[in-house]
Formats: sequence, C-alpha cells, structure tokens
Amino acid sequence: HDLGILVARLPDSLEMDFGYELGGLDEFAGMRRYEEGRMALSDADLTEMDRMTAKVLDWASTIIKS
Repeated sequence: HDLGILVARLPDSLEMDFGYELGGLDEFAGMRRYEEGRMALSDADLTEMDRMTAKVLDWASTIIKS
C-alpha cells in the first residue's frame, strides 16, 4: 500500500510529474481496507482523492495504447 514505491519503480520514461503527491493517498487505501467504518472521510478527503484519481487517469490515458 505504498504508492510512492510503485511510482519509484516506473521507468524514467514513464515518470509522472505528480508522483510524489500520490503518497498522500496511502492512508486512505489502508484505512478503507483495514479500518472501514472507524474513520469517516471528510468532503475534503473525498475531493482530494477524486482530484488525484483524475490526474492519474489523465496521465495513464496518454501512455496506454488502445
């Protein structure tokens, strides 16, 4: 559950300019997987997750061949 490690393993040619920001999502992944129900996510948390997800999808769509 360490997105920073996954980003670091990308080939240099696929490096994303926002990769280090993804590490901030690690806490949400662990929370939802292991502690569901214990911590409520705020609207700001959900907005940030949506923002980062959109960035990743936009980036991935530029390198995935259809």
